[in-house]
Amino acid sequence: MRLPEVQQLVQSLSAENVGLRQEMESLQRACRALSKENGRLEVSGTHAHAL
Repeated sequence: MRLPEVQQLVQSLSAENVGLRQEMESLQRACRALSKENGRLEVSGTHAHAL
């Protein structure tokens, strides 16, 4: 591989890494939101059983 090819590959991989990092952060936010919602559902389910 020649230097320009390696440089292009590094640039491409860097761009892909940025995209994957953004997707990961988005998925983490969604997981946190679902976890909070699940906690609320479990609490409300517990109260329903207590009645």
